[in-house]
Amino acid sequence: MMILLACSNPGMEIKPIDDAFNRQMFTRRGLDKRLFPSDGVFQYYEISKSSQIKADALRTTLLAYIHKHYSRNALKQAKNLTIFFYESGKLKEYKDLLYPSASQNADGNLTGQNKALRARMRLGVIKNDSAHYAQTTWLFSKGKEAVMTSDTLKIQ
Repeated sequence: MMILLACSNPGMEIKPIDDAFNRQMFTRRGLDKRLFPSDGVFQYYEISKSSQIKADALRTTLLAYIHKHYSRNALKQAKNLTIFFYESGKLKEYKDLLYPSASQNADGNLTGQNKALRARMRLGVIKNDSAHYAQTTWLFSKGKEAVMTSDTLKIQ
């Protein structure tokens, strides 16, 4: 199990909702390959103690976590990597939702759990340019519109 205690955000923790399922999404072992996108991988995490963290600090912390835990080879293998971060304690029956949500929802979002979604980050290798990828982040705050940022970065 991977956990990050963010130095700049004391007490905040990030952990996989189901570490085995996240690994399965990369290997495709045990998944009905007809139901999942061949050019994309979904990953699911829960974060705790993040409600008081400002959007920029949350984005920075989550991106640091992603870049620490996902290598450039993982990104190239996935082609499109979408990582969901849900507020811990607000999810209901989340483990039962992973497989059907990842296989039946085009965007991979956990069905019926939008209120718990804090952030969605998508990293995708740019078509015809395997040296760069697009990194798009959506942050969701209670009662506010989603904030989206997008960058193009070089794979290093």
